[in-house]
Amino acid sequence: MKSGSPLAVRHVQPGGCGGAERVRYNRLVDCVRNSVRLPGQPSKPLHRNRLCTRSVGHGLLLLLAVASGCGGAAEDESASRESSAGLFDAATPAGDPAVPIVLTDVTAEAGIRFTHNTGAFGEKYLPETLGAGAIWLDATGDGRQDLLFVNSTDWPGRGDGTPPALYRNDGDWSFTDVTRGSGLDTPIYGIGGAAADYDNDGHVDLYLAALGSNRLYKGGGDGTFADVTAAAGVGDPGFSTSALWLDYDGDGHLDLFVANYVEWTAETDLFCTLDGETKSYCTPESYAGQSATLYRNRGDGTFEDVTSVAGVAAPSAKALGVVMFDSDADGWMDLFVANDTQPNQLFRNRGDGTFEDIAVTAAVAFSETGVARAGMGADAADYDDSGLPGLVIGNFSNEMLALYHNEGNGLFIDDAPRSPLGRATLLTLTFGCFFFDVDLDGRLDILAANGHVADDVGRVQTRVSHAQRPQLFRNLGGGRFEEVTGAGEGFDAPLVGR
Repeated sequence: MKSGSPLAVRHVQPGGCGGAERVRYNRLVDCVRNSVRLPGQPSKPLHRNRLCTRSVGHGLLLLLAVASGCGGAAEDESASRESSAGLFDAATPAGDPAVPIVLTDVTAEAGIRFTHNTGAFGEKYLPETLGAGAIWLDATGDGRQDLLFVNSTDWPGRGDGTPPALYRNDGDWSFTDVTRGSGLDTPIYGIGGAAADYDNDGHVDLYLAALGSNRLYKGGGDGTFADVTAAAGVGDPGFSTSALWLDYDGDGHLDLFVANYVEWTAETDLFCTLDGETKSYCTPESYAGQSATLYRNRGDGTFEDVTSVAGVAAPSAKALGVVMFDSDADGWMDLFVANDTQPNQLFRNRGDGTFEDIAVTAAVAFSETGVARAGMGADAADYDDSGLPGLVIGNFSNEMLALYHNEGNGLFIDDAPRSPLGRATLLTLTFGCFFFDVDLDGRLDILAANGHVADDVGRVQTRVSHAQRPQLFRNLGGGRFEEVTGAGEGFDAPLVGR
C-alpha cells in the first residue's frame, strides 16, 4: 500500500523563536507503556517500553519536507499548539526589525509528482516509521542542481515495488522526472543517502542507505548511473539510515560513513501494543543496535571496512542522523552521530586515521538531566557567530530540540532548555532539522520537520498529535531565535514530516 502526499518544494522569498531570558519549566512525562511480545506468542508480553519519550526518526535536508499520511489529527494538533503556546509565554527580546518571510508551495508548478511509499499494509513494521531522504545533486553536469528522492518500497509479495525518483532541473523552477533509464530505477527500501564525486572523475556519484542492502551508483555525468556496489565493497547489508562522504584521513579520496539503526527483519518483528490488543509500532528499545560502518577509499574504486581500527565501532548505537564538522578547529573533520534512545556520539578525528568518542566529556551524549534522548536529524554550523560550529538535533516529543553552543574548550552547552526555542519544540517530534539563511540576513535560521511515529498517539497523549506542523525559527543574532512558523504555505497544515 502506498501512503503519503507529494513532497513539497518551497521557494523562499525574503520575508523568524528566541530569547535570552531564563525560564524554569517542568519536564512533561505524559507517558504510556508499550507492551512487546515475541513473534508467535501474542498472549505473552515480553517487556514494556516508554512510547512517549522514545521512538524513531530520520533527518532530512534542505527546504524539503517528506510527508506521509498528511491531514487528519487536526484536533490533536490544535491541542498540541495550545499547550506549547502556554509554555511560550515569556516576552521575546527585541531583535532586528523583522523582515516578512513568505514561503510559497511551488510543487505542482515545478512539475514534481513524487509520493513516498512506506510499503505499509497493516503489520506496522518498524522501518515504515522512518520516511526517506532527498538529495540535491548535479546529476547531468549542466551546473543545475537536480533532485533525487530516496524511496522505500513494497514488502515482498505486496506489490511491484517503487524505485527512487530522479528529477532533472530544467531551469526556472521546472523539473522533469528522468528516473526511467537512469540506472536508478530499481526498487530498494531506501531511507537516506549522500552524493559526491568519490572517484575524482568529475561526475557526481550517489550512495543510498537502505534496509537490507545499500547501493553505490557511479555517475556518468549525463544523468545516468551504474551500480558498482559489489565491485566497490560497500553493500553494508544492515539497517542503514544515513550516510556521508568525507576525507577523514586527508589522502585526497572521499571515504564513506554509513549510519546503521537496529537489528530488525520482518521475521524477527515483535508484537507491540498500547492497549493490550491492537498492534502498534515498536520503539527501538525493543531491538538490539547496530554499529555504524566506516569505509576507507583505497583510490582505485574499492573500499575497505575500517570501522574497528578507526575506533568508530559501537554495536549498541542506533543511529539516525550524522553530520561532519571540525568541532575543535584543529583542521580535521569530526563526526557527530545522533542515536535513538542511546547516547549520542562525537567522534573526534585524531588526524592519524583514528577517532575517539568524546561525546560524554563534550556534554552532547545525554540531555541535561542525564538521559539519552531519541536523537534523529542533526546539523552543524556557526549559528551564533562565535567562530565555532554548534549543533542542532531533532528529538522525540517531550524532549525538545537540542541547540548546542560550542564553548571552544571541548565543551558544548545546550541552550534550548533556557530559550523559547526549546519550549516551542517540547511537544513536537522532530525528524529533520537544519541550519540555513532563510531571509538572507547573514544569520543561520533553523527549520524543523515534525511528525509522530504512532498514528494513534492522540488516544493516549492528548497534547501530542501524529501530524504536526513544521517549524521555522528566525535567527535574531546573539544565539536568539524567534518562531515564525506561520510564514506561508506548508506551515499552516499539520504534516507527518520527516
